[in-house]
Amino acid sequence: MEKNKECPICGCNEIGEGLFSGYATMKPTNKFFTLGSNVVADVCTKCGHILSLRVTDPEKFKWFEFFLKNKKCILQVFFKRLYIIDTIINIQ
Repeated sequence: MEKNKECPICGCNEIGEGLFSGYATMKPTNKFFTLGSNVVADVCTKCGHILSLRVTDPEKFKWFEFFLKNKKCILQVFFKRLYIIDTIINIQ
C-alpha cells in the first residue's frame, strides 16, 4: 500500500487494506484450471470508498500469456498424455 494516499471522495488520509474473502478470487479470462489470486483493496476508513484493487499473485496472469504463445506445443503434450492414458485404460 502506498503511503500518503488520500480519498478522492472525502479527503480522508486514513486508508485501510481489505481482502476479499470466500471464493472471491480473480482468475485470468479463459484459464480454466486455476484457483486464481486473492484480491486486496485499499479502502477509505471514513466513507468506505475503494481506492484501488490488486491481486496478490500477479504471476498467475503472466502464465496465460505464455500459454497463448506456446499453445500448440502445450496442447500436443496434453493430447499425447491423454492418448497414453486412454491406451492404458483400454489395455486393462
